Amino acid sequence: MQVTHFVNDHRGGLARYVERLIDAQQRAARPGIVPQVYGPRALRVSPQTSHLFYTPAESRWGLNQWKFAAMSPWVRHCGVRHFHNYTAGAIDVFTCHGLYTQNWLAKNSDSMPRLYQRAQFSALSALEARCLEQAKVVVFQSKENEEFVSDYFKLRRPGSFVKILQAVDTQQFFPVDEATRAEKRRSVFGQIRPDARWLLFVGHDFYGKGLLRIMAAFEKRRESHEAVAVLIFGYDPANKVQAENLARRLNFPVYFMADDELLKSAYQCSDYLMLDSVSEGGPMVLLEGMASGCVPIFTTCGGVRETILSGVNGLVAESADHIVQLALGTQEAQRSVLSKGAIETAARRDVATFERSYRDIYESIREK
Repeated sequence: MQVTHFVNDHRGGLARYVERLIDAQQRAARPGIVPQVYGPRALRVSPQTSHLFYTPAESRWGLNQWKFAAMSPWVRHCGVRHFHNYTAGAIDVFTCHGLYTQNWLAKNSDSMPRLYQRAQFSALSALEARCLEQAKVVVFQSKENEEFVSDYFKLRRPGSFVKILQAVDTQQFFPVDEATRAEKRRSVFGQIRPDARWLLFVGHDFYGKGLLRIMAAFEKRRESHEAVAVLIFGYDPANKVQAENLARRLNFPVYFMADDELLKSAYQCSDYLMLDSVSEGGPMVLLEGMASGCVPIFTTCGGVRETILSGVNGLVAESADHIVQLALGTQEAQRSVLSKGAIETAARRDVATFERSYRDIYESIREK
């Protein structure tokens, strides 16, 4: 059975999700699925994967969405058509990686956007609703996303709306013992004080994922935090200058990391992972960090409450200010307990179960 994954960008958690799913399908013990991908050349898939190249429109996010929506229906010989971004064509499976409409409403609730922004919102929101309504199966990564679709779009499709929680490959993301952690801090990140409290942010949308709000919350706290370091992994040209200006006003060092190859080590070396997102499917970084022993401090979004049991395997915060309070105030003894709980949770979210859940959906579509 051939399955074609459609994706319009090679950056961010959505792309990592697709790469992980394709890898799991290729490594599955049972034969039967032959995955291929229609997406950017830079997607990291194995040479065995048939790759149909899509060239993103880099100049503006909305333009890329419309280009992809217009071009993707013309791809032929696809087998099961599995979309991870919006399309104007036929859809067998649509995986909801957060909701554009929910994200836009959260971002613009406190200001009046310009006319063209409102026009783009109306058009893309309609396209999103079309995909949710016409896909044979819609996969949500959280109950929250399904509830938003039900409340805002008035869409309820029993039997066609399903939930598959994210998984993590624990062979790639894993913890290290304290001695190795201390040595890796010195050898891999020599520019950062090794005995500091390391706070990590990972995300390609500094506003949507909450970095700007978190930095502003740090700025409100006037007390000295010399033994703190913030590591930032993400690509967001539109908001980078604002983030750098905020960083310069803080009384501890902030490091913008350009090399994503260091991210796995950063998970292992950091004490806490911070996120204040306005909309998520199920944040990839959450399970990656937990599997590596990095304690998550997240506000509720997407599948956070379905993954974090606050005080057991992480901390659920009410706001960016609360994230900062917890990141600076949680004692080391509690961090150690939370880290162990995070590792145990991630171990239960295995890739094999994740792959089988999708396989069952594909087979049900083929049988109809």
